[in-house]
Amino acid sequence: MDEALANRTDALIEVVADTRAPRIELGSSEDPEDSFSQIIRADGSLLDSTSPALTESVLDPRELAAVENGETGFDVSRLPGVDGDARLLARPASQGGQSFVVVAGAATQDRDETLSGLVTTFLITAPLALLLASLAGYGLATVSMRPVERMRIQAGEITLERSGERLPLPASRDEIHRLGQTLNDMLDRIEMSLDRERSFVADASHELRTPLAILRSELELGLRPDRDLAGARGAMASAQEEVLRLEGLTEDLLALARSEDGSRTLKRTEVSISALLEDTRARFEPIAESAERQVRVLPAPASVAWLDQSRIERALANLVENALRHGEGEVTLSGRVEGASVLLVVTDEGDGFQDGFAEAAFERFARAEAGRTTAGHGLGLAIVKAAAEAHGGTVEVEPRTSGASVIMRIPGDVRTASEPE
Repeated sequence: MDEALANRTDALIEVVADTRAPRIELGSSEDPEDSFSQIIRADGSLLDSTSPALTESVLDPRELAAVENGETGFDVSRLPGVDGDARLLARPASQGGQSFVVVAGAATQDRDETLSGLVTTFLITAPLALLLASLAGYGLATVSMRPVERMRIQAGEITLERSGERLPLPASRDEIHRLGQTLNDMLDRIEMSLDRERSFVADASHELRTPLAILRSELELGLRPDRDLAGARGAMASAQEEVLRLEGLTEDLLALARSEDGSRTLKRTEVSISALLEDTRARFEPIAESAERQVRVLPAPASVAWLDQSRIERALANLVENALRHGEGEVTLSGRVEGASVLLVVTDEGDGFQDGFAEAAFERFARAEAGRTTAGHGLGLAIVKAAAEAHGGTVEVEPRTSGASVIMRIPGDVRTASEPE
């Protein structure tokens, strides 16, 4: 409305400028009920008006004084001949040295009716639009969540007794599909872990069954009334051997179970690499001498590493024990530093690992066919692997043309012994 009134006042100013007073006349081309125009003299008297009903100035002296400072808008009510309230725009004008005020006005009834109609439309259509949008949103949510409901129902039916059951995946490659795929991958890992634990329990039961059966037989033989003292002593000695075997198997199983706990049970301290290798050599030197063999330590760097000493010592002991039991010739211990990792290596001069066995050698209860006739439970290298992985490292068999060489790679804070903490 103000823009329209401004255009009309511009036209009025042109009329004043082009017509010499007192001959300025506006005519009556406007509808007086909807719009009107006036030219007012500086003293407040009316020069001309387009509305016959408005015979006096629509501006009082205070409003005229305000117009002298520039364009001014007014809201007025109850003007003669005008429907409802009106909006005025007054601007100063001059012609031939005389000052005038031009006023353009418009009734606000049409605007008020339009706004009232718009409010009514909003009041009617807004709740309807909200209802339709809610129904559409509910329908869309129901359709989009239908795959989730199918996954929920299937998840409630999955049990540990039936393997291979997985969540149904929607055809669309969206977030729900990726969520279902992630959950299925999790189920794969859980099933693999359960299968591994079942296999572990079965293998442990098998390993325990034999010494327990032998122990029971020896005790029954020793308790027979017809056995002499020498026979009873022999039975007790054999039973004692089986008890020692059971004790060793139990210790290995306990060590392996503790290793599964990983970093939560690690007790890291600064360990000298050279001292670690030398202590291991000294521990097995009597056993090697009794077998007319030798355990030797290659020169190691003067470095210290942040390790769980007891676990690494047991892992090295298992490697040396395997080399003395299954290998031949001299057993060599060595260590070196590569980047931020320490490498601990145990090598012998025997026939090495059988073809195809190196990949499975570090699994629990894994034994080569030739090793099944010798002492051992197939847990030694599994304990080595668990100790290395608990430190965030790896263990692997180094390819060699002769003998066997096993490398433990342990990452961590490695520094030379002379460096300050």
